[in-house]
Amino acid sequence: MHSSRFRAGTGWLVVLAALLFLTQPGGRARGAEPVFRFAAIADTHIADPMDMVRFRRFLYSLRQTHRPDFLLILGDLCGHAPEYLPQMKEVMDRCGLKVYPLPGNHDDNYARNASWYRDVFGVMHYSFDHKGYHFVMNWSQSQPTEWVRKDLAAVGRAAPVIFCQHYPPPKQGAEGAEPWATLGKHPNVKQVLAGHWHRHFEGRVGEVPFLVLRNCNFNRHVRNPGSYYLMQAFPGGRIEFQQIPLKRLKLLAPPDAVPTVAVASPAVGNVLRGAARFRGTASDDQAVRKVEYSIDFSPWRPAEGAAKWHFAIDTTGLRDGHHLFRVRSIDSAGQASLDIPLRLAMVANAPLRPGVFRFQQGVGGYAGCTDVTVRRHGDRKSPTGAGGNVSDLENWIWKAGEVEYAEFYIRFDLSRCGIARRAKVKRAALVLHGSRMNGVKSDEEDRCRYAVGVMTGPWEAKMAFPARPPRPGWRGGRKLTPKPDLVGKWPYLGGRQIVMPPKVVVVDLTPLARHVEGWLKDPASNHGLVFSPFGANYNFSAKSSRSPIATLRPMLEIEMDQR
Repeated sequence: MHSSRFRAGTGWLVVLAALLFLTQPGGRARGAEPVFRFAAIADTHIADPMDMVRFRRFLYSLRQTHRPDFLLILGDLCGHAPEYLPQMKEVMDRCGLKVYPLPGNHDDNYARNASWYRDVFGVMHYSFDHKGYHFVMNWSQSQPTEWVRKDLAAVGRAAPVIFCQHYPPPKQGAEGAEPWATLGKHPNVKQVLAGHWHRHFEGRVGEVPFLVLRNCNFNRHVRNPGSYYLMQAFPGGRIEFQQIPLKRLKLLAPPDAVPTVAVASPAVGNVLRGAARFRGTASDDQAVRKVEYSIDFSPWRPAEGAAKWHFAIDTTGLRDGHHLFRVRSIDSAGQASLDIPLRLAMVANAPLRPGVFRFQQGVGGYAGCTDVTVRRHGDRKSPTGAGGNVSDLENWIWKAGEVEYAEFYIRFDLSRCGIARRAKVKRAALVLHGSRMNGVKSDEEDRCRYAVGVMTGPWEAKMAFPARPPRPGWRGGRKLTPKPDLVGKWPYLGGRQIVMPPKVVVVDLTPLARHVEGWLKDPASNHGLVFSPFGANYNFSAKSSRSPIATLRPMLEIEMDQR
């Protein structure tokens, strides 16, 4: 009795859910059955191992709960972290659901690093057919308009076309811009799907409706992770959709767990010399087949052992500096671990030259570095870490500093440095480790200009922008008053928004040698330096004296004249 009443109630719920689905924005039920159903998401911005775990669970749960014919991912798969793209492809290939991705600006660095995406997925644009429909998957960061025209010209007269790309149509003048001018003239184009804006939006380009999908974020720290979309394709090209908040979908773990791997030694931040041995453990619910390692994102190499593994590296074959060592395990089903341990270690085989002194917080007993970033518009940062760490040293400027402006102050106490007070400085340099840069091309170093001021008064290690010293008091612009003691350009860091491993950036302070000599003679006169951005829009970050890895902290290097 109870069982039959439950089935009847469930039936009414199914009918009600169906009616709600068919009366969502995008159209109303007109009596026809859909030809097929599919799902779509955009802007997943995966940049963390747990993001990968939740993405894998999403694919499994989507397939089990809704059973769509396929899933579209409309760009920005990763969050400027291309090392996650191979993992995403592997998870897609094994999820049991056909997935059609396309690149977004975070996947190819605004088309400047197309190889990030192309080396993993093979193509930047393509098309496919499904049950009489034709889907165009376009590369919007580098418009291949001629390819779009040829592809549309080959479509049969009766095939409705769904056009997909990451960038939505511009808010004004879309009908005269490509590819929208071409799409508007083609009678088969029935729907445009896009992402990028991170918010839901519906509009039209001429007579063609377009839908901008809200983002779908798998980071566990995001309070509102966005939505996924279920689509119904009807005869004649009509598309109806249902927007579903991601938090309503129960993320189920697939029955076959991925393997895990852990590194026992060396520890993060170790300094490696000569032969270095790595060791650790791996496990799986069935069996671990092998363990592999990679140095600085090079191809994977086999380690020795499985459940207990190890490998050795002759570090004399690597350049001195920081290197990133990664380890992954492969189970008996061929699945790779998703949480890949990272070991960032400093290789230092070359001896220090005579007459050279180095000062770095927490290294060799030195504890005299003080630094702080002051931000004109506050210390607001993304909880995902995509905006960099609050403690990082920053030079950021946008629209002459009116929208965004950040500068940093730094001081090295030389009162107990071991250098004779009357010594002559041959060379001086500030060594930083660049950790973030965004929106800068390889030939745009001229945009990343900074000014250095020798501070003549004290400042606080925790000061905010309003409390910074009034001199020099720069705020951006192109003409700086007072005149800087030194100007320079931050180098291009390779196109990745989050730079991993951080790259060495050397600021030549030799033109300020007389000031360094003054600090040696009178340590009380040493108030350090301020680095301020000016000129065009850019952002640059480097690790500060509070970095958990001591060898990434700022270093002052002084070479004394030995004559």
